[in-house]
Amino acid sequence: MQRLILALFLVLFAGTACFADTIDDLNAAIRAMKGNQNSTAIQLLTKVIQDINASNEHKAQAYYLYSMVEKDPAEAIVYCSKAVDLSPNDSRYYEKLGVLYYQTRDFENAIKNLDKAILLTPISAEAYSLRGLAYRDLGNVEKSVFNLDKAISLNPNVGVYYARRGVARFQANLQDGALEDLTKALEFNLAQPIQANCYCYAAKVYMNKHLYDKAK
Repeated sequence: MQRLILALFLVLFAGTACFADTIDDLNAAIRAMKGNQNSTAIQLLTKVIQDINASNEHKAQAYYLYSMVEKDPAEAIVYCSKAVDLSPNDSRYYEKLGVLYYQTRDFENAIKNLDKAILLTPISAEAYSLRGLAYRDLGNVEKSVFNLDKAISLNPNVGVYYARRGVARFQANLQDGALEDLTKALEFNLAQPIQANCYCYAAKVYMNKHLYDKAK
């Protein structure tokens, strides 16, 4: 996901005629990030942020990229919030804030920012999925399932959405739907921790159904 975002930024910056130096610095920072040269990226992004001639849009992009480099979610929230202040109509910044607040287990603020992201870009499957995840961890499984339904309807080709909905359906005591989602998620060859979680919850469903042989 992060590499896709960085690639999109490169395309955007390459097509802009003004603020050539700022754009060069942003593109160079993105290339540094892709090469895991974070200290170089930070120097370039700081240069853009401190440039009195840089536009608010470019400074917002620099703060946003800085939030991606920063490893501490609490610190990253500060940078991404500055991006929102400078460019309040960009859904990407709210979505990133939603992720960061979720990582700090501040689920209510995660939902608030994802609400704004969806308002600005109502076709963002990822924002709906993240909001569903936050609602699930708040214990509101009904809203969680609704949001994950929406995410899957917008993009049915993302395995982790089925994994998330499978757990939400299990928590909502929708056993058959949970098993269907978890089985579907396993078709995507997801990352090992997610796959393991799918197998774990599928086993719980089989246990609840007293199908002990399948739960092994």
